[in-house]
Amino acid sequence: MSTRLASWMFYAGLLITPIYRGGNADAPPMILLVFCALSLILSSLGSTNTKRPALPTMGIILWAAWLGWLVFQLIPLPPDLLARLSPQAFAYHQAVAQAGGQAHYSLSLVPARGLELVVLSVTYAIVYLTTLSIAHDQTSVRRVLSVITLAAALEAVYGALHLLAGIGHPLLDPANAHQGVATGTFANRNHFAAFLCLGFCAGLGLILGRKNDPNSAGSMRARLRALLDLLTSELVLFRVLLLVIVVGVVLSQSRMGNAALALAVTVYALAWLLSTRRAASFGKGLLLFVSIAVADVLLVSERYGLERVMERIEQTDYESEVRFVANDMSHQLINRFGHIGAGLGSSPILQESVRPEGFERSFRHAHNDYYEFWIEVGIPGLVLLGVLLLYHALRAAAALRERRSWRRASSAAVLAVIAAGLLHATVEFNFRIPAYVAYFVTLLALATRLQGRGSTRSIGRWLKPNHKRGMKQDLDIQG
Repeated sequence: MSTRLASWMFYAGLLITPIYRGGNADAPPMILLVFCALSLILSSLGSTNTKRPALPTMGIILWAAWLGWLVFQLIPLPPDLLARLSPQAFAYHQAVAQAGGQAHYSLSLVPARGLELVVLSVTYAIVYLTTLSIAHDQTSVRRVLSVITLAAALEAVYGALHLLAGIGHPLLDPANAHQGVATGTFANRNHFAAFLCLGFCAGLGLILGRKNDPNSAGSMRARLRALLDLLTSELVLFRVLLLVIVVGVVLSQSRMGNAALALAVTVYALAWLLSTRRAASFGKGLLLFVSIAVADVLLVSERYGLERVMERIEQTDYESEVRFVANDMSHQLINRFGHIGAGLGSSPILQESVRPEGFERSFRHAHNDYYEFWIEVGIPGLVLLGVLLLYHALRAAAALRERRSWRRASSAAVLAVIAAGLLHATVEFNFRIPAYVAYFVTLLALATRLQGRGSTRSIGRWLKPNHKRGMKQDLDIQG
């Protein structure tokens, strides 16, 4: 009972997070933290009755190292040590002291704001741990994917209604919404499109990871019965949800959002088709991807404005865009603070010191996640983040060797999400939007639950072909 309640609390926390500004406010992350913490406690109480795979030791160590670096940036250091590590930060704190303020002498220039963002990072770590606790077999993994797909579809439906029917969001300030494009509950269409991309990949995992119907072969009567079951099964529902999500992405008119979705489908298709051993599974996957190209792109997208998206892409003049100025400002800050970082939350304040003369617009974030993380967490933080992503990408890639289709389908979804996220991060700050990051972290955690042996000891063992594993190992944690 406690395990089931823990699962539902986790699902509820995920579904609630995007409702207000995509979670980009004080309340949604705190609600998510409370729901996940309670879910983790309840799941731990019920763990004695459930056989679960071991925790991914390396993943937890990497999370701890990342959080440890963020905390280290907040700790006051001896002025002499700070002057050697970061002369710019020392000069900043010294100027504060000379002005009569209280100097903190930490790597972080804004320790108060940095502490808030460290707490948010801890929230993501708890989401990661809660996912590990909840998703331990086929049923639970598919339920998590279903929640992610449903959340994206609901966002797409609301975004379409908001745009086409003029239905407003009672909690979202209309002044922050783009006129004439879908943004859902997000204030930015790019964040909206990126969030939908997560759900689309999860939906693909649900469709291709579905168990094959034992009646799909045999007599004509059996095949007709299988076809009838297919038309009334959850597979059709998931396919409709994918169509809805594509409509939402196109209505956003986000150039990189549409490009990221195209990349995600491409990566997913390659991963799935290359990992498929059976002709029937290969044909099923190929048919699905062809239907996506025909139904989603040629029909749905054409109806809802793909031409306008293509026009925006063709008319893009990089040097005339605001992002060009933002990137130039980021380059200057990287030269000053990029070696060790100025602390989370420092980028908006530092941009004031490099704003071009006569340029009146200010930025809360750099329009490039790589630049912003580089400025704030430095090279050590970037390396830790890169290793963290690489670790989970390797775990997902290793799961492509599994025999079970649900494992391979889910791992392909993780790889597609990582690829899309890395591409979109070159022009946006999606990794600063709580709802997007929470769902992204959830999918990363699933990557460690997709191998039959559940081994976490060495990368070499993860990448071993599973044809040497016994049937008992292959059926491990089947659920």
